[in-house]
Amino acid sequence: MSPVGTEPELDPILRLGNIKNLPPLLHRIANAAAQGSLESLRRLRKNLVNASQDDAKLCIPIFYANLDPKGIPSTDELDAATRDDFVVSGLSRAFISLLALKNYEKLPPNILPALWPRSWAWIQCLDRYHWLLPACDTADEINNRLDYFWILDRFYSAEETGASVDQTPGIRVLVAQVWATMLDHIRICGDISGMRQLSYMLRGREKPDYQATPVVEPHHIAHLEELIEGTGGGRDEFAALVVEHIILTSSRADSLGFLAVILIVLQDAQFRRILGEPRVFVSAGILGALVNAICAVNSRGHHEFCTLLDIAFYLVGMWMVSDMSIMIAALEAGLLRAIVSCSADYPRMNKVHGILQQLPEATIHYYVLRAMRNGMKEVEDIVSGAEFVTSPMWDDWKKLADLISERGAIQNRCDSGIHALLRACDNVVCGAIRDKNTFRRCSGCLRHYYCSEACQRSDWYAGGHRQNCSTFCDCKVRLPTRAQNFIRTLLHTDYLAQKHTIFLLQVEFLAAHPNQPFYVGFDYTDGRAVVRVYALEDSGGPWGVPRDQCNNEHLMRTERGGGRMVLHRVFVSVGEASYMRWFPLRMTSSVLETGVRRLARELEGTQRSDFDAIRPRLMQQIVALDAAAMGKVLETH
Repeated sequence: MSPVGTEPELDPILRLGNIKNLPPLLHRIANAAAQGSLESLRRLRKNLVNASQDDAKLCIPIFYANLDPKGIPSTDELDAATRDDFVVSGLSRAFISLLALKNYEKLPPNILPALWPRSWAWIQCLDRYHWLLPACDTADEINNRLDYFWILDRFYSAEETGASVDQTPGIRVLVAQVWATMLDHIRICGDISGMRQLSYMLRGREKPDYQATPVVEPHHIAHLEELIEGTGGGRDEFAALVVEHIILTSSRADSLGFLAVILIVLQDAQFRRILGEPRVFVSAGILGALVNAICAVNSRGHHEFCTLLDIAFYLVGMWMVSDMSIMIAALEAGLLRAIVSCSADYPRMNKVHGILQQLPEATIHYYVLRAMRNGMKEVEDIVSGAEFVTSPMWDDWKKLADLISERGAIQNRCDSGIHALLRACDNVVCGAIRDKNTFRRCSGCLRHYYCSEACQRSDWYAGGHRQNCSTFCDCKVRLPTRAQNFIRTLLHTDYLAQKHTIFLLQVEFLAAHPNQPFYVGFDYTDGRAVVRVYALEDSGGPWGVPRDQCNNEHLMRTERGGGRMVLHRVFVSVGEASYMRWFPLRMTSSVLETGVRRLARELEGTQRSDFDAIRPRLMQQIVALDAAAMGKVLETH
């Protein structure tokens, strides 16, 4: 036994000499317990149940002494095939001392800093070697951990030791183990006792500043890794426990505060970019759990939780922008239903507003659009009701719904195959535009189509495809055939709808830059297409379009096309996923492009400020040009 009672810096309450002031019977028991008697320590703990507060306070040094970390056996002693009696006795005395201190209604605050390191050192040892404790002293591993948790809570909730406990390595391993046990209690018998204290420890004392750049310290990562270790050692187990927590705490009104805590834990980790791969959580079912939680809370009218539910949308939003497949999964899990359920609190829920603003730009993606259309069917009864139509969400919702409806009609055309776009022969001097099935495809790049063997041979030798076939590029993002066909059809639909305006933009550009190669950019980053004309080397376009081998090939093909090809480029950006893709406009005749350039030559030298006055007349000429070509010129992308 370490002579801790003689330490000069020791708080007077912890000095062993205090036991001389105990009543005679209690003094004899306490004195024997102080000398290392296990049986006396057991008797002392039992006698304290009926002892006065003053006598109980005088016994604290006994338990403090029995928790001396110098008495912790070595690993060799603990793992030995046969163990000396003093090893098991030391474990039992420490365990009894911890339970005795736990049962004190109140401990003097000034002794907590001295008690904490001793208590934690023994808790780690006893939790690992719980099976060495005699049956008369212990219940089982799970109940022991619950006892340790309540001991931790005493130190964690105290001002004198809370910060120290929060930063103690290994704490959250035990917290996570207790977390799993408490969720079992909720699931089996509905018992939520201890969840409030557990919530504080899960969250931790440090709160990030969400308005500042995230700062990641080593202990932030360590704390999360400890939680993961405590749930089983892998992120799969951690994610599964998170999902179970969300499901259980969202199903009852008295545990919504605990639902908020786990959302905050995830938010903090996501904000600091240390949460890891979101697919782990998606695979565990977190999207469906969050959607159901949001809907359940809103259906009960718990409007005070709207800010916390906004965190759920923050998480879903962050995950969606990182991976398009997660956006599809979220929509399939009922994201639109969750959004609609927040209509009454919409002005206060910034993240819901952000997602509703983010979704229109994603309608250009075939599979996302399909998931949105299915989601719309799920909520059509709600959104058609008078209450929703008059809600603060209605205007933003209608913009999304109208866009989904319009693009859904285009998607139907693509899926039917009846209105499939025609294909142009990629020997640009040919100009043939026919059904795709009548063309042969280049076996090298798999991107060029030809109406005949002669055209393929001509493009191979004279058109430059021989040099560019192996390196032909259009976009680093490879799209499935259906997705690409949908974008082509959408682009062509938007082109026809804005055709005269596009020609007007081309005339104005060519009048100001007669010899400058250009392209027409269709920017879908905000949902609906914004069309502008850019110089091919102008970095002012969306993300810039520098001249490179790919662009040079398109430019060369445009020049060889003799007015039957105009460069069109689509810009798509949804969250972190962004790309540009060429979809050249092909025509069977050069009459339209020739007419546009003729109008531009007539206006060369015109000041930009003067275009406002001549624009109406110029538009009339463009309309007449298009009308004259109607029925004579086929166009396709």
